[in-house]
Amino acid sequence: MATDPATAKTTHTDHSTPTAPSTPTAQPARPAPSARTDQPAPSAQPAPSDRVVQPGETGQTGQTDRTGRSGPFGDSGQIDRTGESSESSGSGGSGQPDQPGETVRLGQSGEAVCPGQSSESGENGQIDRTGQSGETGEVDRAVQLGQGDRDDSAGRPGGGSATWAFAEAVVEAERIIRGAPHVASDQDLAEGLDYLAGSIKASLHMVGAYQREHPYFASSTGPYTKLGLDNPDTLYFHAYIRDDAEYVVTGRRGTTADLSFQIMNGDYSPTQSPDSLTAFDDRELRIADDGTFHLRFGPPRPDAGPGYVALPPGSAMLIVREVFSDWENERPGEIRIHRADTLGTSPPPVPSDRMARRYEVAGKMLLARLRTFLAFPEWHYLKLPVNTLSEPRPTPGGLATQFSSVGHYDLDDDEVMVITAPAAARDVAPYQGFQLGSMWYVSLDYINHQTSLTADQARVDDDGMIRYVVSERDPGLANWIERTGHRRGYLQFRWQRLTRDLTPADGPTAEVMPFDELPRRLPHYDRQRVDVQEWTRRIAARQVAVARRMLG
Repeated sequence: MATDPATAKTTHTDHSTPTAPSTPTAQPARPAPSARTDQPAPSAQPAPSDRVVQPGETGQTGQTDRTGRSGPFGDSGQIDRTGESSESSGSGGSGQPDQPGETVRLGQSGEAVCPGQSSESGENGQIDRTGQSGETGEVDRAVQLGQGDRDDSAGRPGGGSATWAFAEAVVEAERIIRGAPHVASDQDLAEGLDYLAGSIKASLHMVGAYQREHPYFASSTGPYTKLGLDNPDTLYFHAYIRDDAEYVVTGRRGTTADLSFQIMNGDYSPTQSPDSLTAFDDRELRIADDGTFHLRFGPPRPDAGPGYVALPPGSAMLIVREVFSDWENERPGEIRIHRADTLGTSPPPVPSDRMARRYEVAGKMLLARLRTFLAFPEWHYLKLPVNTLSEPRPTPGGLATQFSSVGHYDLDDDEVMVITAPAAARDVAPYQGFQLGSMWYVSLDYINHQTSLTADQARVDDDGMIRYVVSERDPGLANWIERTGHRRGYLQFRWQRLTRDLTPADGPTAEVMPFDELPRRLPHYDRQRVDVQEWTRRIAARQVAVARRMLG
C-alpha cells in the first residue's frame, strides 16, 4: 500500500536555493558529527578474471529492480519468508526436523512475510525472490576462485563443498551492494558492506532457526544485524510454527512500553503486503501478580478456553516485539516457546546433505533480503515529496495497534529540518518514536549518536509539542537528530499500543530552514539548549542502555 503524496504536510524554504549561512549564534562547542567509523573497510572489487560470465548475463549484474511494489511501511522491517522444504518432514512423523527448502521466505521477525519461490523478472517490475534476478540472469554457476570450475555435485555427500552455493551468493550479494543506485561515497559503500555482513549473519541464523518441531525464539534483527528500517526501540523475536500443531508460550512481563504478538502467513508477493492473521498485545493476556503469563497457540478447537489462540490456516511464524520508551528505566521481560507434544524430546542429528542444503537456502535468503529492501522504499517513501511526512495511518501488514508516518529527506549541511509533532498522551499511545534511516533502509547508528528519540527521551516544549531538529551541524539543542554524514535518508514515526485511531492533527509537520535561522525561528529555542556535558551524558546513557538490552 503506497503512501499518498497528497496527504503529506510541509512548509519549507526553496530547497534548491538555500540561504547562505551567516555567523551562527554562539553555542557551547561540541565535536562535529562524523561519519560512522565502526564500519569495515571496503573490500576489493572482484577482478574480472575471478569469474566466468554466463550466456545471457548483462553487465548490470547485481543491479536491483527498484520498481517492486512490495510491502508495508513502518516497523517493518522484518520480513519472514521461511519456506517449506520438499525435504521437510511434514507433520514431523518421521522424526526428522523440518529444514527449509526451495521455497524461500526470507526470515525475520517483522512486518512482512514473503514466499520466495517466484522468479519474477525485473522487466515486469517485480522483485526476484529466488536470488536470481531477471535483470541479471542466473547467479554465476562458474565462479573461479583459483580452484577450477565448480563441480555440479558441490554441496552433496561425496562431492564438492557444502558451502559453495553460499559463497557464490555472497559474491553476488557484494555486487548488489556495490551496484546500488545510491552509492556515491566511501561512507555509502562501507555502510553497505557492513549491512552485508549483518545480512550474512542473519541469513545463516534464520536457516538454523527453522525448527518447527523444537521451536525457539530467535532474534536476527538488532544493532549489528539490521533490516527493514529496524526500530532502535524494539527487541524482535520470532519462532517458526505450523498451523496443525500446538505451541506453549510462557514468560514474565517486563516494564517496557509495549509487548505484542503477531501470527503471519507466507502469502507475500511483490505487489501486496502479507496477511497478518492474528495480532494482539499484552492487554489481552492474563498476567499474574508476579508478572508471569501463559499462552497456547494451536488449531481451532471447541473446548478452547482463556489463553488459547487459534492458529488460522497458513500460520507460519509467531512474532513478538518488546518496545522500550524509557531506555534507562524500563526492563525487558522473559519469553520462551515449546511445542506441546515435543517438550522433553530431542531432535535427531542433521545429516551433512541437509546441512549443505541449509547453506544453499541461506544464500537465497541473503540475496532475496538485499534485493527486496533496496526496492522497498521506492514505493513507500521515495514517491512522497522530499522533506515531507505522510499523515499517520495504520501500518499495512503490521501491528494492529500501530500507526506510522513516513518520509524521506535531502538536506545540505547548512540546512535543518524542524519536525513538529504533538507528544501523544500516554492513555492514547504509550509509545511514540521517531528515527532516521539510511538509504540502505536500515537505522543509523543509534548507540553512539542521537539518531532517534522516543517521547520519553525527547524534551517536550511547554505547548505540548516535540520539535525534532534534523541536522548535520550541531545546533546545541536537546532534540537534535544527528544525520551522521547522511545527506539523504528516511524519516519514520511510530505510535504503538494505541487506544484510538490517529488523525492528521496527531501527526507531524516539517519545515526546512537555514541552520543560522534556528535561534530566531525555532519556538522555545532557549529551553531546548544543552551544553557539552549534558550532551555527553545523553550519549553515554544511550550506550549503556543498548548494551544492557542488546548484547550483539
